[in-house]
Amino acid sequence: MDDAQLESIIEELEDYVYLDKTHKQNREIIFENFRDVIKYCDRYLVSEFVVKEAVFDSEFDEVIKENFKELLCIIPSFSINSFLARVTEYNPSVIIEYIDYIISENNTENFWTYFVSIKGKNETIDSLINDRLKSSDNIFAKALIHNFLLKKEKENLEWCPSKNSGNQIPEQTKRELAITLRYLIKELLDETNSNYTDIQFLGEGTFSEVYQIGNKVLKIGQELNQYKIPNHRRLLQPLARANYTLEDGRILSCFQVTPIVDTYFSKEEKSNEKLYEIYNELRNDGIIWLDAKWENLGKLLEDNLTIWRGKIVEINPKSVGFDKKYEGRTLKEGDIVVTDLDMLYREENPNIPWIKMSDKSKEFEERYLRNKKRENSRDEDR
Repeated sequence: MDDAQLESIIEELEDYVYLDKTHKQNREIIFENFRDVIKYCDRYLVSEFVVKEAVFDSEFDEVIKENFKELLCIIPSFSINSFLARVTEYNPSVIIEYIDYIISENNTENFWTYFVSIKGKNETIDSLINDRLKSSDNIFAKALIHNFLLKKEKENLEWCPSKNSGNQIPEQTKRELAITLRYLIKELLDETNSNYTDIQFLGEGTFSEVYQIGNKVLKIGQELNQYKIPNHRRLLQPLARANYTLEDGRILSCFQVTPIVDTYFSKEEKSNEKLYEIYNELRNDGIIWLDAKWENLGKLLEDNLTIWRGKIVEINPKSVGFDKKYEGRTLKEGDIVVTDLDMLYREENPNIPWIKMSDKSKEFEERYLRNKKRENSRDEDR
């Protein structure tokens, strides 16, 4: 932070309090008047100073600890991660003292930001986080549900609550959803011998948010399309997949658990021909894949079977949304499977949303139909 920015803080502070500046440097003045600085000065300037300088200076350790809650409130959201991560690394006693405040149901809206900022950097802090979450009343699950519903509301999906519609999602429904999710997360933590601090956010799709728990993937998504989808050996087989439906019939959320897969493909692997080969294989079984792209594929790290607690388990296909048990050779480690199952339809389905078909799928569908037409012509010539 340059001298001009520090001077700006001093000048702004002088409008509110008397400052003794005799033979004192700007940093010293800010230190002596820290509570007034965070009360009166521009929050972005204060954030710059705290995040980039104060957290690295042991002289400021105590004033940061004394004003920690206030700092969390005034530091802009885009700087919170840096602030907490640096405090965790350079002054972990602050995080330890306030761990009950950070891991609190009152911070549901900011929980995930706080969580990822402080975990994985200090063994004592990680142990405290895990103890709090194991004994808490669904704090972790409630935070994930909050993030998911907020994302859907921002996307203005049809079922989302609107301030004017009188169609808010009841708090009781959110609590029930969190209880279901908490149970699922606990089972996955036990199954994979993992802790809460091991959980990783993998990313988000159009309809979902995806987390890794050990060697399993948890998807929290809105099933916008049909729940019942065609099964095929080329599809990653879920361990669990279930909708949560409101009383009026709207699907609020879909929880899905699958094995982790390798999503890295080299340039050589990501050929148009290989992608068409997979599209064609599905199409030959009467399946329309509306969103053919490499981002929806992964390489198996184990055979494409449903394995739980080290054993192969038989799962009723209908219980995970499939129309039947898949047939044919089981795909093995290294084989490519479709991981996003949201855009798959039987060709005879009258409700296929063709308007959602991607350009690549349109290209492949036209190619498939041309090839079929040629094959039929050759058969007729014989």
